[in-house]
Amino acid sequence: MKSALKVLVAALALIGAAYCVLFLWVYFFAPKCVFSQTAQAVAPSGQHFAVFQQSLCEDPLRSRSEVLVGKPGIKERLVVLEVTGTSQVALTWNSDSELVVTLPGNGTTKAYPPQANWPRVTLRKQN
Repeated sequence: MKSALKVLVAALALIGAAYCVLFLWVYFFAPKCVFSQTAQAVAPSGQHFAVFQQSLCEDPLRSRSEVLVGKPGIKERLVVLEVTGTSQVALTWNSDSELVVTLPGNGTTKAYPPQANWPRVTLRKQN
């Protein structure tokens, strides 16, 4: 009985030590990023939605800003546009088949090719 108790105590101590190491690694070494979704819009029919999301990190190379399109009830989202140089992005639907993304003229984008059965994306830059 005493040996089983010693094994149990050793196992719990090992789990506690592993948890402490993981906590310290996350606190000191994991990339520090802030995630936000600042704009979203639903197509007139409700069949699609679009969101603008950002991950702003201490290391700028890890930061991301994207426009994604999805369908209600489905977890998967399609990245349709990467945005750099601005966080002022507006999303509107011209129709069920066209998403309009508006951003300042100083913003730059990388568009991804349209997919079958997904809305097209129109980009508008404002001066």
